[in-house]
Amino acid sequence: MKTCKRCQALKPFTDFGKDKNRLDGLTDWCKPCRNDYRKQWRENNLEHAKETERKSKRDERERKGKQHFRDTYNEWYAKNSDKKKEYVAERRKNDQKKIKAQNKINKAVMSGKIVRPSTCERCKKTRKVDAHHYDYDKPFDVIWLCRSCHMAEHSDYL
Repeated sequence: MKTCKRCQALKPFTDFGKDKNRLDGLTDWCKPCRNDYRKQWRENNLEHAKETERKSKRDERERKGKQHFRDTYNEWYAKNSDKKKEYVAERRKNDQKKIKAQNKINKAVMSGKIVRPSTCERCKKTRKVDAHHYDYDKPFDVIWLCRSCHMAEHSDYL
């Protein structure tokens, strides 16, 4: 038996939640008192509670989406590892200029010789940007485009 610090009632241990930081391993307040307090707090802080709930749900959706993507890719790769290896070898052979230009710009950015801007040169939005080469023989002659503008730029070539 334990006394609740909120309602001062003597209650069995099963009426208290677990708290590994306490000596007895149980919370100070009984479960009904704790639930009442949480309800009152939520009523008094409704906007904060709703925002926290929305953020939690959004984070959960993101985490599940990323995990689903990883699982799907790993499953596909297990079935098609030979195809993937052939594709990579073929790309390395056919796109050597492109790969060398990409590697040079990436090394320059990583070493600090070139600073990657934070805004797209086409739409002027602040986003993560990629280097787009018009000519792979000039690896440092690039324009910095966000992903959507970069994909649009490549769709023009198709």
